[in-house]
Amino acid sequence: MYSTRNKKCMLKLAKKDFLKNRTRNIVAVLAMILTTVLFATLITTGVGAYESVQLTLQKQKGSKADADIRYMTEEQFEKLSKDERVDFVGLRRPIGFLSNAKTHNIELDYMDSIEQELTFSVPILGCAPTKENEIATTDRALESLGVEPKVGAEVEIEFELRDQTYQYKMVVSGIWEASNSQSSLMLVSDKFMQANEEIFPYTFDKDRQYAGTYFSDVAFKNTNNMEKQLHDIVLSLGGNPEDANAENYIACAVNRITNPEMNVSVLFIGLVFALLFVFAGYLLIFNIFEISVLQDVQKYGLLKTIGTTQKQIKFLVRIQTLWLLLIALPCGLLIGYFLGKAILPFAIGFITNEYSNLSVEVSPNVIIFIGAAIFTIFTVLVSVRKPINIISKISPIEALRYSEKKENGKKIKHTKKISVWRLALSNVKRKKKRSIFIVISMTLCCMLLNSTLIIVNSIDIDKAVKEQCAADVVIANGNTFNNLKGYIQHTDSLDENIVELIENQFEMEDKGFIYKNTLDDRDITIDYGLTYNKEDVVKEDGKAGIMVDQYYIPLGYDDFPVCNVYGCNENVFQRCDFLKTADNLSIAEVYQKLEEGNYVVEAVRKKQGQSSVNTEDFQCEIGDKIKVRSNGEEERELEVIAQMSVTSTEYEVPNVTTGITAVGGDAPMFYISENTFKNIYEKPSLMSFSFNVDKEELVPIMEQIEKLVEQKEGEIGCSSVIMLRNSLSGIKNTVYIIGGFISVILGMSGFINFINLMITNIITRKKEYAVMQSIGMTTKQLIRLIVNEGLLYALSSAVLGIVLSALVGGTMIKIICNAIWFMTYKLLLWPAITLSVVTIILSGVIPVIVFKSFNKESIVEKIRKDF
Repeated sequence: MYSTRNKKCMLKLAKKDFLKNRTRNIVAVLAMILTTVLFATLITTGVGAYESVQLTLQKQKGSKADADIRYMTEEQFEKLSKDERVDFVGLRRPIGFLSNAKTHNIELDYMDSIEQELTFSVPILGCAPTKENEIATTDRALESLGVEPKVGAEVEIEFELRDQTYQYKMVVSGIWEASNSQSSLMLVSDKFMQANEEIFPYTFDKDRQYAGTYFSDVAFKNTNNMEKQLHDIVLSLGGNPEDANAENYIACAVNRITNPEMNVSVLFIGLVFALLFVFAGYLLIFNIFEISVLQDVQKYGLLKTIGTTQKQIKFLVRIQTLWLLLIALPCGLLIGYFLGKAILPFAIGFITNEYSNLSVEVSPNVIIFIGAAIFTIFTVLVSVRKPINIISKISPIEALRYSEKKENGKKIKHTKKISVWRLALSNVKRKKKRSIFIVISMTLCCMLLNSTLIIVNSIDIDKAVKEQCAADVVIANGNTFNNLKGYIQHTDSLDENIVELIENQFEMEDKGFIYKNTLDDRDITIDYGLTYNKEDVVKEDGKAGIMVDQYYIPLGYDDFPVCNVYGCNENVFQRCDFLKTADNLSIAEVYQKLEEGNYVVEAVRKKQGQSSVNTEDFQCEIGDKIKVRSNGEEERELEVIAQMSVTSTEYEVPNVTTGITAVGGDAPMFYISENTFKNIYEKPSLMSFSFNVDKEELVPIMEQIEKLVEQKEGEIGCSSVIMLRNSLSGIKNTVYIIGGFISVILGMSGFINFINLMITNIITRKKEYAVMQSIGMTTKQLIRLIVNEGLLYALSSAVLGIVLSALVGGTMIKIICNAIWFMTYKLLLWPAITLSVVTIILSGVIPVIVFKSFNKESIVEKIRKDF
């Protein structure tokens, strides 16, 4: 046999064959587009969600650098800037916080241009300060200072440094948008620093004063093993990165937001999903190409008889596959990218409750397009490999005689009566692997949709709201609702005038007042019997604390524990879950005892999803005596009268734990009456005010309160059961959209496979159908035969889909639901049953439509074909 080596001839032949098979091309391109859309959408959504969360966290942290180094001298910074291990360094010289800001924390600093870029402090209006009397800051910082945010505005700044107050009249040179409502940076110029150099001496080694030190955000040339690099850099500067009490202490930390550690579980989940989608795409594309090439197997046999080699046959199919890919990839990538951008806001609904002011952002990242293209190309190459091998290895004689036969297996003799149903079953068994693939692709859709609805139905909004908020509405200072700030200082207290305003404006019941100690109350400490060695005390940022069995206990000025101490009215105690009381006292009787001023209740936090608390978490026993100390002297003794568990409403505000960690750490939580608290603490600070309202009035009341929050920006914040319900509803919608999208893609894959199989069967078996009709089979019986074949696929996928939905729903989905605190597992099967019924109906309708569209020739015309 002589082989033809004319490549131009093969290209011409491929082109003609490509243009001839329009129906196949349309179906194949559609399959590839669907596969590409699936990968592009998921990668776009994943990359976009990652970028959005990372950008949000970077803005909250205030840096996108690889690491930061603090408390350096000028000489140490100069040495750092010349270090070969760093790519570039930013310079930041802290001055302090403005004391004349009303509702906003404004930090005054000098930054060079690199540091401004790394800390999101580049003005979008105007420019960075250059003159001695110029500053640049955020819009909210200026509003907090009572100045209209515009370039050229005059503003007065005031800050305290080393027990002296400094005031300057400045001009706004630049403005940028604040990333959060709680804190902002304000920048001064290099000329300002030079003119006031005498007030910024380096004294950190003596008094731990930041003003006069040099900070730097750095980017590494090599991001491998950054912890060691950073540690070695600090040592090379002559600093001590480990001992916070050392005179030459230099703090350093890797920015784990910019450089997150590898999460094996996330990678595993991503790999599982990637394999699932590759498999779905494989099922779709493989079936289309296998049916297509086998339909034309006789044509390839004829080509072999005239000298076409095996290699050229492969080239013929591959070049056509490449052309299909070139058509499908751009369309699929663009559709997938924009679809992913549309889905992204819903996808990140899972995390908007955790990260406030989330920056939703996805750029046309090359990773999205390359990743989706690679997955699609890989799926196509794997899918066409077997069909290509079949036609390239078949001999010309076998190809000319080829007709679809049953796969190898034992021949079974049937003595039962032949029926249309048995004939349909026999036809389905001809190609068992193909039938199995089609059934599996239709089953995956059923199983995934059912699993999605199980998860959605298991989201228990009432349970989630109850565990997060013990009252309809919670009001507190804006800082208290800030995960970065929390309730920490007296300035974070809720203005009681605002409380009075709200009380007078709305009808409410079950009003709860919670007072709490702060870092400003470290003169008041609690001696609950803790013993430790003085050598274990660690002091940093002017605060002292100790580690006891991996628990951090903050200490007051007299080196006794500060603890988290709360003063509440009776309504607050009525919401709490009392686990044990002395002499089985009722809650009302306990509160009466607390009002006497000689008793205290110890509490532990009830974790979300936790049905009960561990009694071993209590650090005191009923009847124990604790001592309240004031300025180093014992003031009074309190007896523990009860133990209770509390939700976030009673120890801070819903979804925030910053303040409780900063003030009392892991020391016990003690609750006393409101009046007793005011007697112990010289400046009692109101942490929160909560209340219930009539359910019908909740929505209009919250609308008015939200307007008040906007008017009193920073002064107050609020949470309500409506907000929490909306957040959970958003999560439900997200699961619906993402799960539904994937289910639709898999379902379309299955039905395209099914339709393509029906079309191919009717086209390739026209002669067979004509012979059957010539020996007496009616058109009605032939249609019944084709419909029964479709029903066999549908019934098989329905039974398998329902069974797998029950198995997966009762195992994997149950484990997932039980692991998430706001879910209550509920098994569902009606989605799988409903979808199965729809599949069965469509499988009975589609074959009839296909048969009438592709079987219009007469019996004689069909029998004469290929003779």
